[in-house]
Amino acid sequence: MNKVGLESELAYLITAKNHLWTAMLGTSGGTIGLLFINTKTYSKWSLFFAGVVLIFFFLESYFRKDGRIEKIIE
Repeated sequence: MNKVGLESELAYLITAKNHLWTAMLGTSGGTIGLLFINTKTYSKWSLFFAGVVLIFFFLESYFRKDGRIEKIIE
């Protein structure tokens, strides 16, 4: 791949990585916030665990993009 293509892919990966980080922070804040609202126990805990799963999904994608960035930089 040429230099311009690598630079544009690197910029895309950095932007995507930042979006994943923002989504992970928002999801974690919302997940913790679910513990403090008054709803039925079943819906509160099911949404809490769904939030935890999403947090791990975002973190895994974040670190995968980090690996691709490192590979391009090398």
